[in-house]
Amino acid sequence: MRVEMRSQQIRDPLDHQQQVIPQRQQAIRLAGPTLAHRVPRAAVRELFTWVTAAGTPLMIYVSNPGTVHIHSGPLQRVQTMGRWLVARNERFRVQLRTDRIATAWVVRKPTRDGIVSSLELFDRTGETIALVFGERKPGFTEPPAWCAALARLPSVSTPD
Repeated sequence: MRVEMRSQQIRDPLDHQQQVIPQRQQAIRLAGPTLAHRVPRAAVRELFTWVTAAGTPLMIYVSNPGTVHIHSGPLQRVQTMGRWLVARNERFRVQLRTDRIATAWVVRKPTRDGIVSSLELFDRTGETIALVFGERKPGFTEPPAWCAALARLPSVSTPD
């Protein structure tokens, strides 16, 4: 199989999320280790704990049938309740079923504004559970504290 990748910069990750991309996880795997690497499934818990302690604001996209929920801002509390990871502040609460996370990836996307990094969580069927970014506005680079938090996450080997 031959794969061709065009070098194309995305204006903003929000625009990119509206495009239908078949086999997103396969594309991430093919991007190579400089643009994407797999991290432990529990990485979201560690990441939320670190950014909460640092006060680093996030953008969290969670899809449900018929809608996409988006949170922007810092988290104030992170806790585990059985199989649920609950992160919240005074305006927002996100609940993730950690037992349904099959794979987690740190992904780096080139944009006009520089690299935009995310933690991307997938279920066993390859569907996106959540996308987590450092909060930023178009035209600005991502926060250094966000980049530092992602850099702390260990890589795991990817099965072929």
